[in-house]
Amino acid sequence: MHPLRSAWFLVGLIALCLPACGDAPSATDAGLDSASADPLPAPEATTPEATTPEGTTPTPKKAPSGPFQFQWEFWALQSDALGTESRKPIARQDRLPSGNPIYMRVGLDGSCHLYVLTKGPTGVVEVLHPKAGSEGSETGIRTLLRKRTKLDKQPGKRRYYVVASPEPLTDLEARIDALRAADETTRVERQAAVLAALQGLRKAHEQVTSATSKPASIGGTVRGSESAVEIRATGVYVQTYTIAIE
Repeated sequence: MHPLRSAWFLVGLIALCLPACGDAPSATDAGLDSASADPLPAPEATTPEATTPEGTTPTPKKAPSGPFQFQWEFWALQSDALGTESRKPIARQDRLPSGNPIYMRVGLDGSCHLYVLTKGPTGVVEVLHPKAGSEGSETGIRTLLRKRTKLDKQPGKRRYYVVASPEPLTDLEARIDALRAADETTRVERQAAVLAALQGLRKAHEQVTSATSKPASIGGTVRGSESAVEIRATGVYVQTYTIAIE
């Protein structure tokens, strides 16, 4: 072979061998940490947590207490043409003469919080039960309320509210206490507050209960009066009686 051609052949062969014969660059030389060559662990599966407003913790809903039961008796004393007196159970919407005697009684068989109020034709609200200073909670078999009175002499409407609950109705109780402490300047406003609370309870709970009419035990004694109604409920019981006074 010609000497010059042989020299060029050797130069080309050396150029081809240099990359293969050199040291491979390390991970550090490539700008990578040796630890990063290991595969990253797969992220653990997590269950999303329920979100709550900042600074609060979730509060489980309390299951309604109950059931409870009580007996309600509400009737008017009426006389026929011969002067014979009889009991007339008062319906939820009724009409009675002015001055007509009426009678109510509540008997308890168990434990519940009971509230009985009335509003007369002039708008005055009276609390019949619980008595002042009582929390409204009653337990056992006993007569809670026995009241005999006469309807107003003036025409108009008198409304009675019967509310019972397995738990205390703290908002209603607070408004009742405020009404009892009212003077002439605050009475009208506080009466309106009590009526608003009763109306709210009525809208929220009037479909909660079931009531059956049968001889009921009043104060531990079984009575055969058709006016005695046994009321059983699992939540808040609200009933309203409106009497048109003629």
